[in-house]
Amino acid sequence: MCNFIKGLIKINQGKKEKFDKDFDLIKNEILNITLQWKIYKQIYGNKKNVDLTNEFSPMFFGLYQKISYDWVIISITRLLDPSKIQGYNNLSLKRLLKKNKNKKDLYEEISKIYDELKEKSKKLEIHRNKRIGHNDLNKARANYEKLPVITRNLIDKVLRDIYDFMNEISLYYYDYKECYGKLIFEKDFNLIKNLKMLKKVSDD
Repeated sequence: MCNFIKGLIKINQGKKEKFDKDFDLIKNEILNITLQWKIYKQIYGNKKNVDLTNEFSPMFFGLYQKISYDWVIISITRLLDPSKIQGYNNLSLKRLLKKNKNKKDLYEEISKIYDELKEKSKKLEIHRNKRIGHNDLNKARANYEKLPVITRNLIDKVLRDIYDFMNEISLYYYDYKECYGKLIFEKDFNLIKNLKMLKKVSDD
């Protein structure tokens, strides 16, 4: 069993804090990414939905598809940044990894997950470094054609590893897991359903 998440969590403070505020801050980052990714898949997950959005505003939904896809990629790769860059601390999984270095069993488990996660995320990091975060001249001249393909399935796998990493820490400190992948939407938050209703009204 795991906790179902309905929204952003409150940051632990004072004596109630069991581990670290950074853990909750990262958890909120992950919830934001999960929400954005669920919205993306809700809209662009199948051809019927894409056709429906194109009936309303192909330019807007085409632009949003690119922006949201890149946002998910860069947000995931930020979580995989080093714990510190040029003297500045980063809110990243590596930071949590280092903070648990003295917890032998936990450290070994999350280190294994982290290494697998970094390996799976190589394609995402290439896109961040060559296209999203920077304009690599040679890649741009080649119209980015030689960049690796990032599938929805790959992003799903990367997110599952991130959830596993966080849940190992949750189990150690709090004795529970979070259902990150089952983030609960507000009842009326279903764009496709609303567009279908609007189309029906328009057709009538």
